[in-house]
Amino acid sequence: MNAPDTKGCYLHFAQRVRERIGDHIKPKVLWLVLSKAVQEGDERVVTYVQRISRTGRRLWRFQISGAPYYLIYDHELECPITVLLPKGNLRCHPDLGCESVSLEEAT
Repeated sequence: MNAPDTKGCYLHFAQRVRERIGDHIKPKVLWLVLSKAVQEGDERVVTYVQRISRTGRRLWRFQISGAPYYLIYDHELECPITVLLPKGNLRCHPDLGCESVSLEEAT
Protein backbone atom coordinates (compact mmCIF):
# COMPACT_ATOMS: atom_id res chain seq x y z
CA MET A 1 0.00 0.00 0.00
CA ASN A 2 1.30 3.41 -0.91
CA ALA A 3 1.33 6.20 1.62
CA PRO A 4 -1.07 8.39 -0.42
CA ASP A 5 -3.65 5.54 -0.40
CA THR A 6 -4.09 6.02 3.34
CA LYS A 7 -3.50 9.73 3.61
CA GLY A 8 -4.86 10.22 7.16
CA CYS A 9 -2.74 7.41 8.60
CA TYR A 10 0.30 8.58 6.67
CA LEU A 11 0.05 12.19 7.81
CA HIS A 12 -0.08 11.12 11.46
CA PHE A 13 2.74 8.61 10.96
CA ALA A 14 4.95 11.20 9.20
CA GLN A 15 4.41 13.73 11.96
CA ARG A 16 5.36 11.20 14.65
CA VAL A 17 8.46 10.11 12.73
CA ARG A 18 9.67 13.71 12.59
CA GLU A 19 8.88 14.31 16.28
CA ARG A 20 10.15 11.03 17.71
CA ILE A 21 12.94 9.93 15.39
CA GLY A 22 14.05 13.10 13.64
CA ASP A 23 14.22 14.92 10.35
CA HIS A 24 17.10 12.74 9.14
CA ILE A 25 14.61 9.91 8.46
CA LYS A 26 12.27 10.22 5.48
CA PRO A 27 8.79 9.22 6.71
CA LYS A 28 7.62 7.87 3.34
CA VAL A 29 10.65 5.60 3.01
CA LEU A 30 10.21 4.34 6.57
CA TRP A 31 6.46 3.82 5.94
CA LEU A 32 7.16 1.71 2.86
CA VAL A 33 9.99 -0.32 4.45
CA LEU A 34 8.04 -1.08 7.62
CA SER A 35 4.83 -1.87 5.72
CA LYS A 36 6.61 -4.34 3.49
CA ALA A 37 8.47 -5.94 6.40
CA VAL A 38 5.28 -6.44 8.45
CA GLN A 39 3.31 -7.79 5.49
CA GLU A 40 6.10 -10.22 4.57
CA GLY A 41 7.02 -11.13 8.15
CA ASP A 42 10.61 -10.02 7.60
CA GLU A 43 12.15 -10.52 11.03
CA ARG A 44 15.38 -8.88 9.92
CA VAL A 45 13.48 -5.58 9.94
CA VAL A 46 10.61 -5.95 12.43
CA THR A 47 9.92 -8.14 15.45
CA TYR A 48 6.39 -8.88 16.59
CA VAL A 49 5.77 -7.88 20.22
CA GLN A 50 2.05 -8.37 20.87
CA ARG A 51 -1.55 -7.69 19.99
CA ILE A 52 -2.82 -4.42 21.47
CA SER A 53 -6.41 -4.20 20.25
CA ARG A 54 -9.38 -6.41 19.49
CA THR A 55 -9.20 -5.22 15.93
CA GLY A 56 -6.08 -5.28 13.83
CA ARG A 57 -3.58 -3.24 15.79
CA ARG A 58 -0.32 -4.92 16.70
CA LEU A 59 2.91 -3.72 18.27
CA TRP A 60 6.17 -4.32 16.40
CA ARG A 61 9.77 -3.44 17.30
CA PHE A 62 12.33 -2.15 14.80
CA GLN A 63 15.73 -0.43 14.89
CA ILE A 64 17.32 2.51 13.16
CA SER A 65 21.12 2.64 13.45
CA GLY A 66 20.91 0.28 16.43
CA ALA A 67 18.39 2.42 18.32
CA PRO A 68 15.10 0.67 19.21
CA TYR A 69 11.69 2.02 18.26
CA TYR A 70 8.17 0.64 18.15
CA LEU A 71 5.57 0.60 15.44
CA ILE A 72 1.82 0.32 15.88
CA TYR A 73 0.55 -1.30 12.71
CA ASP A 74 -3.11 -1.76 11.80
CA HIS A 75 -3.52 -5.11 10.07
CA GLU A 76 -7.11 -4.39 9.04
CA LEU A 77 -6.16 -1.16 7.26
CA GLU A 78 -2.76 -2.60 6.27
CA CYS A 79 -0.91 0.52 7.32
CA PRO A 80 1.48 1.87 9.94
CA ILE A 81 -0.25 4.08 12.49
CA THR A 82 2.56 5.57 14.58
CA VAL A 83 6.06 5.13 15.93
CA LEU A 84 6.90 5.10 19.63
CA LEU A 85 10.06 5.65 21.61
CA PRO A 86 11.25 2.88 23.95
CA LYS A 87 9.91 4.51 27.09
CA GLY A 88 6.72 4.41 29.11
CA ASN A 89 3.89 1.91 28.89
CA LEU A 90 1.39 1.02 26.22
CA ARG A 91 -2.08 -0.09 27.29
CA CYS A 92 -3.76 -3.08 25.67
CA HIS A 93 -7.47 -3.19 24.99
CA PRO A 94 -9.21 -4.38 28.22
CA ASP A 95 -10.97 -7.23 26.38
CA LEU A 96 -7.63 -8.83 25.61
CA GLY A 97 -6.93 -9.49 29.27
CA CYS A 98 -3.30 -8.40 28.99
CA GLU A 99 -1.35 -6.02 31.15
CA SER A 100 0.13 -2.86 29.75
CA VAL A 101 3.38 -3.32 27.86
CA SER A 102 6.49 -1.66 29.23
CA LEU A 103 8.27 -0.35 26.15
CA GLU A 104 11.46 -0.11 28.17
CA GLU A 105 11.40 -3.82 29.12
CA ALA A 106 10.28 -5.03 25.69
CA THR A 107 13.37 -3.54 24.05
